[in-house]
Amino acid sequence: MNAMHSPLTEAELRAAWQRLRMSGDFDKAMSRTPVRCAVEAAARAFNARIRTRETRSLDAKERAAGERES
Repeated sequence: MNAMHSPLTEAELRAAWQRLRMSGDFDKAMSRTPVRCAVEAAARAFNARIRTRETRSLDAKERAAGERES
């Protein structure tokens, strides 16, 4: 795990596993470093995408309400 990233929960890893449509034994596959790195990267990407959507949604609502310039 990279020190720059906060640790991911097992639920986040399992969600990424499912969103990637991976098959097989999750626990056994996660014991392999390359697989774990790939699933962690995907989980972080999914989380970043969700945060970006939420931010854009809030920005649009603020602009529509006239609470924000631009």
